[in-house]
Amino acid sequence: MEGFAYLDAARSWVRDFICGYNHQYRHSRMRFVTPAQRHGRYQQARTHHPHRWSSAPQNGQPIGTLTLNPEREQPALKMAA
Repeated sequence: MEGFAYLDAARSWVRDFICGYNHQYRHSRMRFVTPAQRHGRYQQARTHHPHRWSSAPQNGQPIGTLTLNPEREQPALKMAA
């Protein structure tokens, strides 16, 4: 298996995968709806029938960008003489 030629190519592939996973792929474990559709249905249900939940709803808003390896300054390597 070959890797990505550039970091931007890998990031682009992951962005496309996440978008497809959340908005296009219909998951069988969720009765063939996308995660985005399921989230919307829960929001509608909570709005129309708040008495069905025993606690206050949590903030379901995205928290922003997450990265596994955020770009940071790399320490200089010390070479043995």
